[in-house]
Amino acid sequence: YGPARDFLQGRMRSAAFAHSLEVRERAATSTKTQTLPFLDNHDIETWTHAVGAQRSPIGAALLLTDREVPVITWGTEVQRPGGAGDPENRSDMPWDEVARQEQDPSSSLAFWRRALQLRMAHTVLRTGALRIVAKDVDDSAPHFLVYARDRLHLETPPLHNESSSARGEGRGRAVVAIALDRKLRHVEPLNGKHIIDTAAWHGRAKEEAGNLVVDVDQDGAVIVVVGDNAGDP
Repeated sequence: YGPARDFLQGRMRSAAFAHSLEVRERAATSTKTQTLPFLDNHDIETWTHAVGAQRSPIGAALLLTDREVPVITWGTEVQRPGGAGDPENRSDMPWDEVARQEQDPSSSLAFWRRALQLRMAHTVLRTGALRIVAKDVDDSAPHFLVYARDRLHLETPPLHNESSSARGEGRGRAVVAIALDRKLRHVEPLNGKHIIDTAAWHGRAKEEAGNLVVDVDQDGAVIVVVGDNAGDP
């Protein structure tokens, strides 16, 4: 939760956050011990209070594409505001807000549910090899991050972003694109593959001229799964 919170608060550049993801990945694949990642719990500041309601759903993209078993604290999926400490961070489930978001297909709850559906349906999101595709690298750059999970590692790294290019090998591939301080466009060749599934918070993915094109609005996130057919990933 610490690196994810710092990244979304703007206190950590995406290069440093990407490094933390890689460290986690190496630890997860080199030991039989399983960890339980979380964004918040009843003993720490609530996620939405820490990063703001606009950005809090991005946590679903981070948590639900982690290799380990995710833990979701009550109300995080509906932006329960909570607070920095007891008793605010242990506030009741906001059932009126749940009912409201149940009726809103563009709500935080809808994005969390969609991201969970992707995680359950496509094993590549849970078991694919992590690869950092694109990130900002200096203090003057806007915050953005693109990473992937692949059945096999990428053959080559990306070339650029505001359009980035990569050549993917292997059957299933999931791409996660996050934009914080600006809009982001990520482009990579599909190599004969097709979009199978997507989950988006203020963004969209499409096929265009044989490429995967992911457009993410400011403070948005897109998860997209590609493969040869619906059974691949």
